[in-house]
Amino acid sequence: MNLYRSCALIWALALSGCERPSPSPLSYLSTLPKESKALRFAPGIISTDDYEFALSLSPEMEEVFFTRRIAGGKNQIYHSRWRQDHWESPRPMNFSAQQGWDFEPHINPQGQRLYFGSTRPLFAGDSSTGLHQWYLEKEGANWSKPQVLGNPFLEAEIIMYLSESLSGNRYFTYGMAGQAPQDWSLYWSPKQDSNYPRIEALPSTINFEGSYIAHPYIDPQERFLLFDARQSGNYGRSDLYISFKEGGVWLPAQNLGSAVNTSATEMCPSLSPDGQYLFFHRGTSEEGDIYWIAFDEVLKQLKSKTS
Repeated sequence: MNLYRSCALIWALALSGCERPSPSPLSYLSTLPKESKALRFAPGIISTDDYEFALSLSPEMEEVFFTRRIAGGKNQIYHSRWRQDHWESPRPMNFSAQQGWDFEPHINPQGQRLYFGSTRPLFAGDSSTGLHQWYLEKEGANWSKPQVLGNPFLEAEIIMYLSESLSGNRYFTYGMAGQAPQDWSLYWSPKQDSNYPRIEALPSTINFEGSYIAHPYIDPQERFLLFDARQSGNYGRSDLYISFKEGGVWLPAQNLGSAVNTSATEMCPSLSPDGQYLFFHRGTSEEGDIYWIAFDEVLKQLKSKTS
């Protein structure tokens, strides 16, 4: 690993986020994090006494999608929209599965497609138990009916937490039939002429010696990958990590540090479309909320550790 060049990349990314945009609708939903301290996101609205995780924002940051699980219930995708002077109360989306459950939404950078994971039947009478990726297409102000992603994604037993770059390359958690969740790993599928001919594992700098390596979020320009994992020396059970890409090579993943990671579980990272804020889940197996933090502050701390 070229430490000097890695630090330069981190510093450049940090500087790119130093200029704050004009107030966005997010400022009316939750107190903006201004220092290197993570805050609960929209307490009482998004982060409640229920279990919330996996948040995604529309490109204009006027729609928010996230997963909520009510005690004793199943995962559902909730949605809230900015209405000129207020945010709507979050509600389950109208495509919620009647059988199985839906979770972990991701809007692609163009805002034209919403991906999500689901255990719903693939067709009437289907009794399979896989976890597949589905999607909706934007149709004006509405969304199309859900469709399942075809091969090579449909061939897998587990495809979870898919995120997509500007070029259309897809990154996701992959699990084979019979494989335990702690042994799943991170894969990607490059887009070639509007097709996805193959899926392949990401390198050992990302799929390192550890367990529960999951929930990859790809930077739209593919400069870095965020994900969570359990590894010796973690702050808690699962911590958030980042791997930078340099010259087409993924560098060894780095722990995001104590500003983000605690003795609890941190997982399901994502970024606001402007790159200013990092969102993630923090909690235990029974309770948890969505948190956010100024991403440039996280990058500055990484630089201070490696310089």
